[in-house]
Amino acid sequence: MAIADGVDTVQAKLVQKRLLIPLTLVLMLLLGGFSAVIIKLDRISDNKLSQDLLDNSIKILNDSLAEHSDTLAALAKIIVRNENLRDAFRDQDRQRLFVLSEDIFLLLKQELSITHFYFHRSDRINLLRVHKPEKHGDFIDRFTAVEAERTQKIASGIELGPLGTFTLRTVLPVLEGDNLIGYLELGKEIEDVLARIHENQETELAVTINKEFLNKKTWKEGMTMLGRNAEWNRFSDDVLIYHSQPSYPAEFNKLVEDHSGDRVVSYRMNFKGKLWHGMIYPLSDVSGTEVGRLIICYDHTQQHAFFLILIKKLAWGVVILLVALFTYLWFILRRTDRIILIQHTRLVDSRVELEKAHKEMKKLATTDALTGIANRRFAMQTLEQLWPQSDSDEKPVACLLIDADGFKTINDTYGHDAGDFVLFELAKHLCHSVRTDDIVCRLGGDEFLIICPNTDKDGLLNIANQIHSRIADLTVPVSGGAWHGSISVGAAVRTSLMERPEDLVKAADKGVYRAKKDGKNCVRMV
Repeated sequence: MAIADGVDTVQAKLVQKRLLIPLTLVLMLLLGGFSAVIIKLDRISDNKLSQDLLDNSIKILNDSLAEHSDTLAALAKIIVRNENLRDAFRDQDRQRLFVLSEDIFLLLKQELSITHFYFHRSDRINLLRVHKPEKHGDFIDRFTAVEAERTQKIASGIELGPLGTFTLRTVLPVLEGDNLIGYLELGKEIEDVLARIHENQETELAVTINKEFLNKKTWKEGMTMLGRNAEWNRFSDDVLIYHSQPSYPAEFNKLVEDHSGDRVVSYRMNFKGKLWHGMIYPLSDVSGTEVGRLIICYDHTQQHAFFLILIKKLAWGVVILLVALFTYLWFILRRTDRIILIQHTRLVDSRVELEKAHKEMKKLATTDALTGIANRRFAMQTLEQLWPQSDSDEKPVACLLIDADGFKTINDTYGHDAGDFVLFELAKHLCHSVRTDDIVCRLGGDEFLIICPNTDKDGLLNIANQIHSRIADLTVPVSGGAWHGSISVGAAVRTSLMERPEDLVKAADKGVYRAKKDGKNCVRMV
């Protein structure tokens, strides 16, 4: 939407036009007209107060989670520096590992409220739960663990635990040189973060989880173990896992039951003779899946009572102050209009910039920075798209995995700039050596993947041999030497035993391994 169009849309709904013209028409209805304006302004003020309170609460939540994530990451790094502990972890010695880490866990639990302390093997099989040593040997498939395995870096975020509680988790890959020993995971419940919002903002909080993400029996057992009420049937779609009040009032049920939108601002409720405002904010885990909602309520009684008193006082003086008030309202509303127009214009400008940045980020996310060809992310996305088509259309899908022979020697002898130049030239010649429908991608280092849609075994071997022949004629000069085209090529065509695209790539990788084993500079089909 163009900026001018956005401004015109807002101008049609300006506060000044909506209020001043009706007020002029009902000028003789002094008390009623004036009260209507004040009530309208009170609503705007309430919504603004509610929105600010919600924004501040969410900021405190996000800042606190970031702060605790940094703390957990720092603790994890300190823990794995313990040589005795690392030796026990490397030797998979569960008993010794427990003895060395038990006191650490008890200290962290007492001082920092750490509730989860894990050691996982390199294949993500749990080796030891320090907080629950009797349970081990299960496969860990949580998002943070998968992300730590994928990136080989620390992964952090909140995840929904088996007991139906939110846990902030940090997973650290433990390396010894280039070898992965396993993963250290620390976690803590986020109730103390919610308590911080409750105290700082003087609000009442509740957290709900959608039942589709929970097992009824496990959740009820978990709530009982944690000393909380397990009211599974209280609401149709959600359950309460946390509330700052001793018991969650029935008068606030509408906040849990409302599913009309992502947020409900200034939801008004009466409870024990007081007026409350409620708001709803969606809660997502680290994977981005919306699993629950944060409910924030605050006592608006004093502000409302103050408003009623103000109305009574103004009613007595409305006739005398009509002209002054009318002028004052005109000024205030005009300024409000100006602010709305300015903010809307900025919002439209920001959206245009955001869309532009999003397109650039999307391009960068799927392009290899060095060679300018598609990267690993794009390669796997493409295979994911071709995979179901291969099922439904019975069209074969194949790939070639290419490894540059002697590349390490180029890097070690002539430097990384020379190595980068070799990779760039190799990528360019690979692109010139394939068919129009084939897709050349760089997986990383000196590994390239060529995706060949609708290609059978004979066709793939023909393509592979053609590429191998052309690269064999390639010589890339570098400062002080040259790289003479030599590549080890692994070829693989999807079979019925391959369930995922990764299986196809692994098969091609085995072909590269065979080619290396057979003396390099050759093509091997798996």
